[in-house]
Amino acid sequence: MKRNRIIIGIVLLLIIGLFFVIEYFSKTKEINNEIEINITKGQIIKSPLLIKGTVTGGKWVGFEGQVGRVELVQSNGLVLASAPLLTISDWTNLPTNFEAKLIFNSLEEKDLLLVFHNENPSGILENDRILNIPVKIK
Repeated sequence: MKRNRIIIGIVLLLIIGLFFVIEYFSKTKEINNEIEINITKGQIIKSPLLIKGTVTGGKWVGFEGQVGRVELVQSNGLVLASAPLLTISDWTNLPTNFEAKLIFNSLEEKDLLLVFHNENPSGILENDRILNIPVKIK
């Protein structure tokens, strides 16, 4: 009887721990309409790719002339290209406009992911924001 209570207690602790892990990772990926980008889901892209957008606040803000970075990533996690999201308007005032230019070689893989990371000068993980946009190569 006592053994069953211990097992049930351990299972409950694992479930609660899993809940907190899922909650943490879902928060690091939400964007709450804080960023607008000229690339849409499933868009066909080619090199060089000029990315333009605007950040409007929240965790997506400018810092030292940058609002983050973008990476072109294969399905196996390999980063094919990376570029900073450089501000083209005053980074100290919102909204802040930005541009990035990704240059990459012609690829065999057709389905890729653009991964946008916010600028997080605090280094606090809960302030990280990520936006994933699936794209295709022409």
